[in-house]
Amino acid sequence: MEAASITNLNLYVKSVLEKDEILQNVYVIGEISNLKIYPSGHIYFSLKDEKCSVKCVIFSNYKKKISFNLENGMKIFAYGSVSCYEISGQYQLYVYYASPAGIGEINESLKKLYEKLKLEGIFDESKKKQLKKFPRKIGVVTSKSGAVIHDISSVCGRRFPLAELVLYSVKVQGEKASDEIVNGLKVLQNHEDIDVIILARGGGSLEDLWSFNNEKVVREIYNCKIPVISAVGHDVDYTLCDYAADVRASTPSVAAELSCETLENVSVFIENAKQKFYIYSNQKIKEKNYRLEKCKSLLNYKSLANTIMEKQNLICFYKEKISFKSSKFLENYASKINLLKTRLNFLNPENILKKGYTIVRCGGKVVKNSHDLKNEIDLTFYNSEAHIKIKEIIRK
Repeated sequence: MEAASITNLNLYVKSVLEKDEILQNVYVIGEISNLKIYPSGHIYFSLKDEKCSVKCVIFSNYKKKISFNLENGMKIFAYGSVSCYEISGQYQLYVYYASPAGIGEINESLKKLYEKLKLEGIFDESKKKQLKKFPRKIGVVTSKSGAVIHDISSVCGRRFPLAELVLYSVKVQGEKASDEIVNGLKVLQNHEDIDVIILARGGGSLEDLWSFNNEKVVREIYNCKIPVISAVGHDVDYTLCDYAADVRASTPSVAAELSCETLENVSVFIENAKQKFYIYSNQKIKEKNYRLEKCKSLLNYKSLANTIMEKQNLICFYKEKISFKSSKFLENYASKINLLKTRLNFLNPENILKKGYTIVRCGGKVVKNSHDLKNEIDLTFYNSEAHIKIKEIIRK
């Protein structure tokens, strides 16, 4: 019998382990011990239970998938594959993904990350950015499917239809969600004319919302150049994103309301601006008149008549200048009001129907494509309505 080398023996054992389908999809729970993190980014540790232990390794390229800090004594779930390290002949678990085991460990990990970021000033109120009242474009980072984007679109369309929504669709939970959210924030803050970003998702468990407690996501919100509104989960749900954002909203619909004012408030804003300008103009005129009268009382009017005349002419000049600027200011805002009225009239469904268009409803809902049609439909014209029975539907 020919003797095998130790290398060949270990390589054979390795090949046997890696061919076993069960050992290539291992999911275990255990307590961390002998944790060592090397400068290369590789993490070595053991997982143990009451009786046994197994050597584990997390290579640096998988480390970024773990959103919490590993510690000795922490119990975790670990997923990976079993193989043999041929140099030492030792079998070990190669971990690809890990998560805290139990709510207690999750909350402890979350608390430590919160304290770390708080010390860095990530959550300081003094660093929060102010929202614009009338945004040109509103960026939204959320899933393109589900009720969240529908709710945001409905509220913004009702309150301030002049603003454009720009959606960056992402996964809102799971392994790749954090990276997609970070990329969405990076892209939208560099998008032209976007004045605010809404980061949103519906409610869920602590595990479902875990991507919004990711350190990379929190830091990207803090470093974002434009204001961010966090609307993650329901009113009772809080994530680290809520603390880092410039504004926290209890729901996505509330976030949409906070992102823009109503059209009615546009007129109020303009009227207030006009009043402030009138007050400012009158105050300036009073100040100039006061200074003029003071000069008159201090100077000998007869000997300095020419000087006083110059001052009076200068006052007249400032009065005319202020009056001219007041007129221009009011003309500009009047033009803006007329433009808004024109846009509103353009969006009025009644004006669209006057051009010969009709609204088709089936079962009380607006029909957007032929697949929504049934045997009976209702047609709305500019000045009348009709109920029609369909004999045949031809779809292309």
